[in-house]
Amino acid sequence: MNLTTYIVDDESHAIDIIADYINRTPGLSFSGSSTDPVAALDILTSDHPPGLTFLDIDMPGVSGLELANMVAGKTAVVFITSYREFGPEAFQVNAIDYLLKPISYAAFLKCIHKVQERLSTAAPSGKETGFIFVKGDLKGKYIRIIVSDILYIQSSLHYVDIFLPGEKITTYLTLSELEEKLSVTDFCRVHRSFIVNLKRIKAIEQSQIRLENKELIPIGRGYREEFFRRINPTFLVSQKDNED
Repeated sequence: MNLTTYIVDDESHAIDIIADYINRTPGLSFSGSSTDPVAALDILTSDHPPGLTFLDIDMPGVSGLELANMVAGKTAVVFITSYREFGPEAFQVNAIDYLLKPISYAAFLKCIHKVQERLSTAAPSGKETGFIFVKGDLKGKYIRIIVSDILYIQSSLHYVDIFLPGEKITTYLTLSELEEKLSVTDFCRVHRSFIVNLKRIKAIEQSQIRLENKELIPIGRGYREEFFRRINPTFLVSQKDNED
């Protein structure tokens, strides 16, 4: 798969480094760059946007987080940042990964492998149509579920319980089977028994996730690193916090 790439960063030397990495990596093609996020918006929302955009978070005028919201669904996003942590905030922006400056080629290659894996395994049933059908409790009965309505999914012996606002649907599936069918950018396995919809998270409270319905979901030790890696690019923090 040949993946077209674009870079938005207000530092031209940072663009030069990533552009060099792109040109050195098979399967990638460099389609352009911009130091101005406003000018880049036309490219990223065009009829033929790049498949992947490297997006600096801290830019004047329009931040990378704001730009990512504007181009959601048009291009995959990898954030570039000088900060390891950004602070607790919303999770509307669904970046596949982030790169921490200064960026090594090894870190870049690891990121690209993750991007290619995510894009190649994203299932059309959940991501493109917006709904799935699961087997119901009666023979020949299949229940239509709007994917965005899912709050979380919990395994229960040989079944899974799919929790929607005010409703629970039980079906004969495994968490792994459902994980393959759901959009990888919106859902995350956070425990051996739980998958959560990242867009339905209300808060993170130590080792637990509080959802919009006030349900608390545990974050498993083996899933913690990947979960926080997924959501870290969407965290915001005031510079004042770093001065205190």
